[in-house]
Amino acid sequence: MNFIYPLSRYIKITQVFWSGHLGVDFGWNDGAYCNQPIVAIEDGTVVGCADGYGNTYPNKRIYGNYVNISHGNGWYSMYGHLLKGITVQKGQTVRKGQVIGYMGDSGFSRGQHLHFELRKGSNAKANSIDPLNYLFVEDRTIFVNPSSKEYDRIRYRDTSPVQPVERNTAIDQIEVGLAFLNCRDKPSLKGERLGFLAEGFYNVGEITEAEGYTWYRIGLDRWCAQVDKVTFHKGSLSKTYKVLFPYVSVGDRDKLIDLAQEAQLRIIVEEN
Repeated sequence: MNFIYPLSRYIKITQVFWSGHLGVDFGWNDGAYCNQPIVAIEDGTVVGCADGYGNTYPNKRIYGNYVNISHGNGWYSMYGHLLKGITVQKGQTVRKGQVIGYMGDSGFSRGQHLHFELRKGSNAKANSIDPLNYLFVEDRTIFVNPSSKEYDRIRYRDTSPVQPVERNTAIDQIEVGLAFLNCRDKPSLKGERLGFLAEGFYNVGEITEAEGYTWYRIGLDRWCAQVDKVTFHKGSLSKTYKVLFPYVSVGDRDKLIDLAQEAQLRIIVEEN
């Protein structure tokens, strides 16, 4: 599994995973990074949470305000020491990157930070494993402090999400009306997630049906599915060009499609 980091603005590891500390602690800097939003590392279901607690040190209510998420296939994540006022509840389905609460200092804590655990096989604390082997930074706007512990182990995934464009009524476009829309490398729910699309308009280079969804290709090897708040706008160009590519590779074909799209030509791709 390739999970994202549970932080949304700033990453600094202040305590590592070891036999006496079954998670990783992430601290904050100051100013804009204080009380930063904490996000779900992957899609899942909230299987446990607690809210309404302040700092209980040294009375040993370990996690304070927390959220515990099941991601399926035996994977669980735990987010501890959150501020009062967590934003999810038990039984709720959450999406990768969704805000579930804010970094705090509740429970058995000596300062504001996030205590994060990743569990494999079951939700038992004894099944906690080192999260740094499975976390990736996908959002390049997140500041990673170079003085962080285990700095060299913080890994990145190049998501290269497609950026929104201006509304253009001449060509086919989709309008995305929600945040955190998955962008995949192929028209399939099994495709690799390549990050999230922001709200806005995207040029459509190809349309196909798969797995009960309409899929839109909005960049080279970048696809998204027709879901709620995704609206297709057909362009006004009157001419349609049928192009056959019997002797080029799939990669070259896609590049030609992109060039045609930039020239505002509507094309239909037929495999030969």
